[in-house]
Amino acid sequence: MTIAPTSLVRRYWALPKFERVGLPVTFGLLGIALVMIHTVPFKRLASGLGTAHGVDPVVPLIHRQQWRRARRIGWIVQTTARYTPWPSTCFVQALTSAWLLKRFDIPFGLYFGVAKANSEERGYDAHAWVATGPCPVVGGHSFDRFSVVGCWVWEPSTGN
Repeated sequence: MTIAPTSLVRRYWALPKFERVGLPVTFGLLGIALVMIHTVPFKRLASGLGTAHGVDPVVPLIHRQQWRRARRIGWIVQTTARYTPWPSTCFVQALTSAWLLKRFDIPFGLYFGVAKANSEERGYDAHAWVATGPCPVVGGHSFDRFSVVGCWVWEPSTGN
């Protein structure tokens, strides 16, 4: 099923302002994230993700307003990723979500995990996802399927 371009335009203008502004910005951020993943060493990328917690999956607590904003950010990133002409993989989406959550001072955890693949040819599946409080921002409820092999937590400074 294809959606007519005029229908997409109408749907876009019917969105709340936060989403209308967020979609084009996120489109650019997804592209930047892809380029950075392929050109910047992971150690340098990881330094901007927050505090490394190893394999301990720490999920920061948030209040209701942050939860609402985090859900909207997740929707924007996942929706925009479907329309990029490049592969916006889970890692690209996780990095973009982390940047947006930081911009809005919402604490988050970014996780990398592995799971035994369904097909014997591939061996293992890898996945990256972001969560905050009870909200899976991108990557879904991945704690059930994937074993965490890396966790980075970012929390805004309190200014003290």
